[in-house]
Amino acid sequence: MYFIAGVGVVYSRPPANTQTFFLGHTDDILSLAMCPAPVKFDGQTYPACTLVATGQVRGIVANMWDASCVHAVAHACENRCILYCIVAGM
Repeated sequence: MYFIAGVGVVYSRPPANTQTFFLGHTDDILSLAMCPAPVKFDGQTYPACTLVATGQVRGIVANMWDASCVHAVAHACENRCILYCIVAGM
């Protein structure tokens, strides 16, 4: 898992050797965190190392997304609570 410009990239190792992309940002990504623990959020349980939070340079935008399907789970503008929750495994 890594980011380049405004894109979050999930790389699947060989033999799959594929990349999938999270395109939920409008500016360059500045930070990325993956939750190491299972998380129950909004009525759904996510396995360990599935939820990812990314924050972008301008606009104070944070996205929480599911790395297994590369879909947004939550979006926050000017609210750092989402990043705290994913890092703390809440």
